[in-house]
Amino acid sequence: MKKNISIIFIEDNLDDVELTLYELKKHFNIHYKVVESREDFFFEINQQNYDIILADYKLPDWTGMEALQWLRQNNNLTPFILVTGAIGEETAAECIREGADNYILKENLARLSTAIEQAQANFQIKQGRDRDKAALEESEELLRAVFESAIDAIFTKNIQGEFLRVNEAFKKLVKLDEKQIINKKNSDIYPEALAKIYERLDQLTLKGDTVTEEVIHEMNDQRLVLQVNQVPIRKNSHIFGLCGIARDITSTQQVLDGTISAITKMVEQRDPYTSGHQLRVSELATAIAKEMDLSPEQIKGLQLAASLHDIGKAFIPAELLSKPSNLTEAETRIIRQHPVLGAEILRQIPFPWPLARFVEEHHEKMDGSGYPKGLVGEQISLEARIICIADIVDSIITHRPYRPAKRLEVALVELKLQSGIKFDPNVIAALDKVVANSYFDQGYLK
Repeated sequence: MKKNISIIFIEDNLDDVELTLYELKKHFNIHYKVVESREDFFFEINQQNYDIILADYKLPDWTGMEALQWLRQNNNLTPFILVTGAIGEETAAECIREGADNYILKENLARLSTAIEQAQANFQIKQGRDRDKAALEESEELLRAVFESAIDAIFTKNIQGEFLRVNEAFKKLVKLDEKQIINKKNSDIYPEALAKIYERLDQLTLKGDTVTEEVIHEMNDQRLVLQVNQVPIRKNSHIFGLCGIARDITSTQQVLDGTISAITKMVEQRDPYTSGHQLRVSELATAIAKEMDLSPEQIKGLQLAASLHDIGKAFIPAELLSKPSNLTEAETRIIRQHPVLGAEILRQIPFPWPLARFVEEHHEKMDGSGYPKGLVGEQISLEARIICIADIVDSIITHRPYRPAKRLEVALVELKLQSGIKFDPNVIAALDKVVANSYFDQGYLK
């Protein structure tokens, strides 16, 4: 089947246009427009998007090179091919440098269809790069927002131990403004005894160690217990500074719950269709774990992991999370990165449970058909197997942008069909007990 393609010709010789069309119609279904003057071209290109621009080099009042330069200066990346008579190698090279995709001599039009296919393929790659760049910029902006809004005090220092950047939480911790902190050392900020503690931690970090230590932070008439984590900043294996996070663990549970709540809201703001999803998954996973007689310590770790299982979606483009139609293969690969991204974040925090592992494995299946690693059976942590089931149940019985909610019975049938294949039968049995105890009759979605 021939491919549909729209072409704008910049050409003053209609006979040449007809010859070109004769050759191209062997390969494409063509919609086209012919313009000669720069005014007609500027008007037409601003009215409609074309798949390809075919331009002669020499025209009565201007050149194809001028058209190309105008396009690129205006950030128009439409594929552009010069179809012209004989031009010198230097001129041809200049056209390529200016952004032309190719040049074809009029005496060799048989090459044009292949050149068009290649130009369009390159254009798709460029568009993908632009999307990736936009997603990266969005992620960087998100990281900046997280840095400034984090409840933990975050700071960076250079190799001399001078503060380079601090967030609002750090300024509140030391009760100083930014001008009183930046380019200052520990001895300029803290009381003498406290400065010596932080100086020791800095020296260890700048030697290459990752440091985690609880510090009694006595300053400004307050006594706090801080968990200080510091890592060296490297470039090409050379250490040129450090990054640190100081967390107030004086009221550990309060801080932990607040952080989880903030992260959950951050994810849900990017994907409003899953509002409350992580909390519901956490509560259902906890109910299943209790039916399985897991220890209180295990249940606590499971509860936290479930409440953070989609944290990696904070770094997935928002338009993919709420896309109402089916995802492309490439988009699916991007979405499936969220367990890995979430695990990478959680590995930086020294929880007393392996939360990063539970989060990374929550889409794995017992038969190896899951992702990201294709783990099988007991290779998957029990906590991840429980989160997987709770996640699937909530996903099925709640509304999503690409489909309406389904009944609980549908979810149970789907899971039982794969019990012992994709899903842990012990977890499915515990889910049955949870359902039998009227768990879902008690305002589950409220």
